[in-house]
Amino acid sequence: RDGQSEANITLKVLDDDVPEERSEYQLSLTSATSGLEISPTARHARITVAASDQPYGLFSFAQLQLRVKEEEGTVNVTVNRSFGSLGRVWVTYETSGDTA
Repeated sequence: RDGQSEANITLKVLDDDVPEERSEYQLSLTSATSGLEISPTARHARITVAASDQPYGLFSFAQLQLRVKEEEGTVNVTVNRSFGSLGRVWVTYETSGDTA
């Protein structure tokens, strides 16, 4: 429009329940009315959509309290990974208390 100095482009980001990693897109100005120029240094915009819906999972203990006899020597503790399961991950842990 005559006298217009800016315009908006609306890109719709669809919200779903699918775990997704962060994604990046490039939006480019590709052509203009005859006789006009597009800036060579500002013709691209980078769009980053944050990771959503726990793409790497949500980690928790399967049981919050376990009992074991000392003579058994070991105890197995199960960690659950729910929701997303993308990528290779690791979870660190520590013990506290008397002798664990």
